[in-house]
Amino acid sequence: MILGRCYAQTIRLAFDISKQCVNNRGKSIASFECNINSKSASQILTRLSKKMASTSTSVESSGQNKLAFEKSPYLLQHATNPVDWYPWGDEALEKAKKEDKIIFLSVGYSTCHWCHVMEKESFENPEIAKVMNKYFVNIKVDREERPDIDRVYMTFVQSISGRGGWPMSVFLTPDLIPITGGTYFPPDDKYGQPGFMRILKSLASKWSENKKEFIVSSSQIMKALKTAVVSKPQNEDPHGELTGKNVLIVFGSVDKTAEHFNLSSEVVKSLLQKSLNILYEERKKRPRPHLDDKMVTAWNGLMISGLSHAASALDNSQYVEYAANTAKFIERYLFDREKQVLLRSCYRGDNNQISQTNTPIHGFQVDYAFVIRGLLDLYNVSFDPHWLEFAEQLQDIQDSLFWDSTGGGYYATEDNNSVILRLKDDQDGAEPSGNSTACGNLISLASYLDRPELAEKASNLLSFMQGMLMKLPVACPELAAAFIHLHDSITQIYIVGKKEADDTKKLLRVVQEQLIPGRVIILADDEQSDNILYRKNSVMGKMKQLNDRATAYVCHHHVCSLPVSEPDQLLLQLDKRRLDALSQS
Repeated sequence: MILGRCYAQTIRLAFDISKQCVNNRGKSIASFECNINSKSASQILTRLSKKMASTSTSVESSGQNKLAFEKSPYLLQHATNPVDWYPWGDEALEKAKKEDKIIFLSVGYSTCHWCHVMEKESFENPEIAKVMNKYFVNIKVDREERPDIDRVYMTFVQSISGRGGWPMSVFLTPDLIPITGGTYFPPDDKYGQPGFMRILKSLASKWSENKKEFIVSSSQIMKALKTAVVSKPQNEDPHGELTGKNVLIVFGSVDKTAEHFNLSSEVVKSLLQKSLNILYEERKKRPRPHLDDKMVTAWNGLMISGLSHAASALDNSQYVEYAANTAKFIERYLFDREKQVLLRSCYRGDNNQISQTNTPIHGFQVDYAFVIRGLLDLYNVSFDPHWLEFAEQLQDIQDSLFWDSTGGGYYATEDNNSVILRLKDDQDGAEPSGNSTACGNLISLASYLDRPELAEKASNLLSFMQGMLMKLPVACPELAAAFIHLHDSITQIYIVGKKEADDTKKLLRVVQEQLIPGRVIILADDEQSDNILYRKNSVMGKMKQLNDRATAYVCHHHVCSLPVSEPDQLLLQLDKRRLDALSQS
């Protein structure tokens, strides 16, 4: 078994060594430097090829399953189960069709408590594993890698049981039509639930004896599933973990606490620090929580937005650097230049290597939408036009891969035969939906780059979503904001001046200190005119400085204010813009 693990780890190392990276601690995650050593990788693979006639044979003899060659920490946690697990992919799906077996699909994530409970009780049980391996093709999915698969079959589980959560356990025909499913199943009958072993044996028997019944009902299931997709409400707490719970919260300031206990503030601060030190020392005695080192593209896009907004609000240049480093990381490791696609995720292996799966998962629409939004927000604090150029590139790719030219709106996934339903995100939940975010992106890019066709696409998207906007606007606040910005027009604020000049920075700071919904800031620096803004925005070349000083223009509805060079004059114009907006609302 140890030998098999060594083979698996060495193969992963051979694929990763060409992207060996060292983390520059103290900086953003994007400050990895790559040290390519393809010769070493080739030598390792050559040696391995002589020792291993077959990857599959070696894995089986080591007591591992096909998950041993995955990168997802969640999938790797199940690599030593006696269950013959497969990752979602052609090999498993073709096996199910060839052998005419039911697929058992198990979906979870690495920090899911009940996922680990079911693993210990059922997937590590040799008797249960024996039944699973004999009668089923067993597939494990990390929901954070494949949100598309998770969403389709979670919709089914919720429609038949009225609830959802993880682990998600679904049985599928070889054609991927769901038969039945649920969440956690105990190994034996208890908690008022049928035992997992009984479910396995029952389904195996029914499939063998009356397969036609499953086939006939599959079309009805698909119709019901499509209906459920349309009517399914958004559930921000599918586990029910927040029901009846509270969270730790700070009530009152240090000064009020000191006053309540008749102590000085210094004494209270000292006591709090001592208490924190005691708690910290106790915490170090506990096992460290599991770290999922998967880096998800969409979430990094959200992080760029968060850092950029924080940089603007707090005038913190360090946050701008963090945001820019993260954008560079995405461009370097999560964008396939050859195929012109974003990738869903990458991974940090041993010695902080950045690695990728043998068959990388392409990004979903939400990955594009969140990264584009992050790049637009990053431009608003860095004023590096490269990020606008990258945002436009990704927008055009997103449009070609996901846009529904017939019905309007963006599909969540590419056209893929291995996913039975191609869905569209239509509600904002814990994260804004891909369509809501994309709508705002289209409006902003149209304003930055003078591309009216993007604004027209945003209008079409809003038409597609009008039912949701009219009936339940609270379910899509991000989309409602985009609708307002399109209807009322984006406020364009041009600052004409040298990027590093003090007078330019003062004008920029005035804008960044104001809350102006639906605004874009455009820096016109004629010393850096070879960029996408000067090439595509026809107004850029017309903007001039007053008396060789940094100058601001506030434009709305294609009408610009008189140019101003003093920060207080700019502030008055922005205040007038806000008052005008309020009077029209």
